Amino acid sequence: MERLINGSVTAKSSARMLTRFLIGQGFENESLNTVEVGKDRYNRPITAYKLLRQIALSSAYYSGYYVRSQFDANLNVSGLQFEDFKHIRFGLKDSNDYSGKIVIYNNWDKSKSLKTDRKQYIVLDVWNRNQVVIKSQIQKAGGIKEYRGQVFFNFFDEYYIYPLSPIDPVMFDADTENQISKFKNGELRRGFFMKKIIHHTEFESQRMQMISKIKCLNSRAGVMNCHLWSWKGLLMMMGTLKQGKI
Repeated sequence: MERLINGSVTAKSSARMLTRFLIGQGFENESLNTVEVGKDRYNRPITAYKLLRQIALSSAYYSGYYVRSQFDANLNVSGLQFEDFKHIRFGLKDSNDYSGKIVIYNNWDKSKSLKTDRKQYIVLDVWNRNQVVIKSQIQKAGGIKEYRGQVFFNFFDEYYIYPLSPIDPVMFDADTENQISKFKNGELRRGFFMKKIIHHTEFESQRMQMISKIKCLNSRAGVMNCHLWSWKGLLMMMGTLKQGKI
């Protein structure tokens, strides 16, 4: 869906406009905008405003978002990190039809490799602030240093397991716009866009063709001219060319 939106000028402009609307002017308390809430995978600081922007963009593209949380030894949230929506899947459900696991993997769509490497799966727990549950999860992980945290998620469309993108109703229109753009670009690059291929004048009538053939046979031009006249007449009789421009 992301490639479809980015390939359509109208769809991408709409998604960006919705993103700016959701962000607004940031937090009402402006001091919160600069508060550091975590580190990204490159160890760069994540401010509350940056996290807000990431959440808004994900919501505009996918109608939902995922945020990963880390805990300290006192079971307090020590860091927040945005997770890419397209890299997230729910784990298997239990007997109560509940999935308590989140799986992060960057090749669900097989864009990087046709093989699924389960060793690259990052399995996390679904958000749950119950301290008894958190302690149990930390013990199963082998301690606080090995514990990978939980994932909080929110969907604006909860009818399906995964929400439909806001662009879903006009998905084919976005794809059409994308394909038209590719077609125009290809024609311009090959140099055939709005070009004349054949331009010819009006052919003679069949009677004039016959007279020309007779003159050809009686002239000194010889056999070569007769062949040329015959070829021109054959084209007209077969209807392969018509008067005008193609």
